Amino acid sequence: MLSTHSTKIALCAIALIAFGILPNLATSQNSHGEEFHRLFHQADSLFDLGQYTAAGQLCDQALEMKGGQFPDSGFYTDGFSYWTEAGNQERSIFYLEKALLLRWQPQEILESLENDPEYEFLRQHERFREIMDTNYARREKYSGIADTLHQIKVKDQTLRQLLSCAREKFADDSLQLNAYYDLMGMQDSFNLIYVASVLDAHGWLAINKIGEPANRALWQVIQHSPLEVQEKYLPLLRESAEKGESRMSSYAFLQDRVLMRRGQRQRYGTQIAKHPDTGKSAVYPVEDPIHIDSIRASVGFEPIKEYAAFFDIEITSPADLDDQRVLEDRQERRKKNN
Repeated sequence: MLSTHSTKIALCAIALIAFGILPNLATSQNSHGEEFHRLFHQADSLFDLGQYTAAGQLCDQALEMKGGQFPDSGFYTDGFSYWTEAGNQERSIFYLEKALLLRWQPQEILESLENDPEYEFLRQHERFREIMDTNYARREKYSGIADTLHQIKVKDQTLRQLLSCAREKFADDSLQLNAYYDLMGMQDSFNLIYVASVLDAHGWLAINKIGEPANRALWQVIQHSPLEVQEKYLPLLRESAEKGESRMSSYAFLQDRVLMRRGQRQRYGTQIAKHPDTGKSAVYPVEDPIHIDSIRASVGFEPIKEYAAFFDIEITSPADLDDQRVLEDRQERRKKNN
């Protein structure tokens, strides 16, 4: 039997490990704003101290801060754990529905919810059966696609997570590092064959159909594809995001990647480039440096200074977001490649 403490782990970490999807912790801790992560860190501390209602209230506060929609499904799992331990049926059901809708849960988790005595108070809620049946129905229809995309997500991320180790071990112009890049490119090509077949047959499948990790796998594979592929599928992602079926943040990253590869200014400030003169990281030039924070906030991003600081980039003025040398370098490289 799973306790609510262990369910918190199971609904989040175990689900990730079961599919081999390990989060980039450094990125996740810096991608939604300092205040947001402070609230969740405090909520976790209160949870560990047994102050479950207070933890749940902080989770609700963070949700309100994000306009009623968390940027990642794991935060709903946390909310479910806090309010379940507090014995608050209504808030537990709210977070459970979101957690099941957005993340593809292992069968053992579903069985625990259906059978373990500690969840009896949830099973008595009038919406529990409907929530579970809705989850089973979409699993029956999309499980094959979702499971394959989970595997592809692992393949996409594993080599990239090991890239820093390869760079430390081998010189930039070494045969070994070039072979590593070739291997990564080959894996990207294999991943794209399946993802393109899914997109062509079904469109950009919504989070509420295949779960957030599988939906994000579609984005990651396209994000790592040739420019012409990105341009082909960008409108599909935009339509999906505008309907609320995919994350606007995913669209923002892909839109910026396309603009950068075209040698144009990016809109949301997601892309980082190497400065051609200093060799240091720099924010690739943006369209509207003055209003960049409000533009980023519209898709749920933190202020540009916080984002840039994660890459050891200091932003002191709007001019730092419109370095002409970085833009010219990208344009020159594009001309050479063409």
